[in-house]
Amino acid sequence: MYPTDLIAWVIECRALSPARIDNHMGRALQFFALNQIGAVNPDLAELLHDDDDQKPITVSGLMRNGGILYGDIKPNDSAWIRITGLSTEIASALLIAHTDMQRRLSAGETVTIELDRTLWAVKHVQIDGHAWAGNGSYQALIDRQANSTPAKTIKFAFLSPTTFRSQTVNMPIPTPSLVFGSLLARWMTFTAHRLRDLPQDQVMAFIQHHILISQHNIRTQLVRGKQGGKEIGFVGEVVYELAHKSDYLGKHDPELEALLRDEHIWFARTIDLLADFAIYSSVGRKTTTGMGMAKSG
Repeated sequence: MYPTDLIAWVIECRALSPARIDNHMGRALQFFALNQIGAVNPDLAELLHDDDDQKPITVSGLMRNGGILYGDIKPNDSAWIRITGLSTEIASALLIAHTDMQRRLSAGETVTIELDRTLWAVKHVQIDGHAWAGNGSYQALIDRQANSTPAKTIKFAFLSPTTFRSQTVNMPIPTPSLVFGSLLARWMTFTAHRLRDLPQDQVMAFIQHHILISQHNIRTQLVRGKQGGKEIGFVGEVVYELAHKSDYLGKHDPELEALLRDEHIWFARTIDLLADFAIYSSVGRKTTTGMGMAKSG
């Protein structure tokens, strides 16, 4: 068994009083997550306080099954929230918080959480058994792919609005280079573990020239923040296809194309690895405040 350094903690809750939700609650969830971590490890929570997207933690907004919850809620209406950790320290703190909350619920205690000055009663806490929950390790993800037969297609679900920053402008589109480039950058930032020590520029060349969009069902969606802040992203499903050859590279850089084709299985396993990582990592911008929730499968 490897130590847990990846966790996706889901808290299912119900409303205790009427309320109107007019923002996606990402900031409120960020504050809640830092409080949960701070109760276990105050120094760690202090390190996570800035808004840098390249932090080993993500949060959701206030969610229902189909996406972000907006509008009027009534007592006993259900919702769920999620916090993910991408380091041993954060995963450990969240696991302690999860275990404590689970113990209190099992003892019959009424457990409440506060989100943006509104109290919710906790119904369940999960690190498995929920579509957006999970726990594991970087090394376990690597072991899963080390001798696998790579998938020919990878299906992604983007649950909360997702967008990317490219050449100083926002790009709310799921191109392979943006989606897998974001996952690659986050993996390289947060862990030294590697499936194989492939040069990053070669992996990016494979992503750009050997991954195609074969199907998609996406739409743009506005994220409404506090005090009128707005962000446009996309939600929906995308199927990516891993191609064995690139006519463009074959013409313009045949040496690189020959390498990518010869090592196709290793590059494809790396892409599968990044796809497995997505449920913890999220993708794109503002993952620390509720955007970019994505997973494969």
